[in-house]
Amino acid sequence: MRHISILLTAFTFAWLLSGCAFLDSVTKGGASTPTLAYQNAALLQSPSTTSLLSYFCPSSVGASICTPLLGAAPAKQDLRFDFELSFRVDNPNTFDIPTLSMLLATTLFENDPDVTELGAACVKFCDPGDPTCTGLGAEDACAAGDQKDIDSLDDFLVGATDQLVNIANGDLDAAYADNLGIRTIPAQGFKDLKVVFSLGIDPMTTVLGRVAGDYVTAYVSGTKNQIDIPYNVRGTLWVDVPLNIGRVGLPFGPESSTWKLEM
Repeated sequence: MRHISILLTAFTFAWLLSGCAFLDSVTKGGASTPTLAYQNAALLQSPSTTSLLSYFCPSSVGASICTPLLGAAPAKQDLRFDFELSFRVDNPNTFDIPTLSMLLATTLFENDPDVTELGAACVKFCDPGDPTCTGLGAEDACAAGDQKDIDSLDDFLVGATDQLVNIANGDLDAAYADNLGIRTIPAQGFKDLKVVFSLGIDPMTTVLGRVAGDYVTAYVSGTKNQIDIPYNVRGTLWVDVPLNIGRVGLPFGPESSTWKLEM
C-alpha cells in the first residue's frame, strides 16, 4: 500500500505541475504566433506548348497550315492548369493549431500591361466529414480584422477576374479530394502545408490568347519557343491560436517566378 500511495502522490504532483504550467501560460498569455515560410508554386497539371499552339494556331494562320505542323487541336477542357502552393508552418506552442482559411491572389504576366490578369480566391477549410462544406469562403473568412499588415479579400475585389483562380477539389480531380480539409500544425513542430489551386479554363485561354499569336508565328517560321508564364502570388493563411491570440493571419508573398511549359 505504501508503494501505491507513493505512486499516486507522484502522479498527482506531476498532474498538478502540468496543470500549473498550462494555467501559467494562460495567465501570462503564453501563446505564440506560428511562422509561415513560402516555398514554391509548382505546376501539377498543364497543357504542353505544342497543345496550346495547336489550339490557338487555326485562328491565327488557318487550320490548313496548323494541322500538318501541330496535329489536331485539343478540346478546350483539356487546357487545364493546376498548381500547388507549398509552405512550411512552424508552431512553437505546446498545443496543435488548425488552419481556418486562406486568401490567394495571383497575377499573370504582371510586367506586360497588355496581357496581365489578376485573380483572387478565398478558401474556408472544411471540418473532416462535413459533406456540406464547399471550401468557398464566407464574406469574413478572408477579412483582415484588426491586422493592418496582411492582405484581405477586399484588397483584390477591384480588378480581379472572376474564376481566374479557384480552389481545387474532388469534383475537379479525385486526387484533390482532401484539398479542402483543415490542416493541423502539430505542437512544437512544423507542417509542410500544401494547397492546390486551379486556373479557370475560360479566363486562362483568354489571357494566353493575347500572347499565343507571336508563338504561333515563330513556330510556323521554324522557331520552336517554349511558352513561359510569369506569375506572382501573395496572400494570407489564417490559423486559430487558442488562449490570448485567437484568429490570426500569416502573410506570404509577393513571390514571383515563371512556369515553363514543356514543348
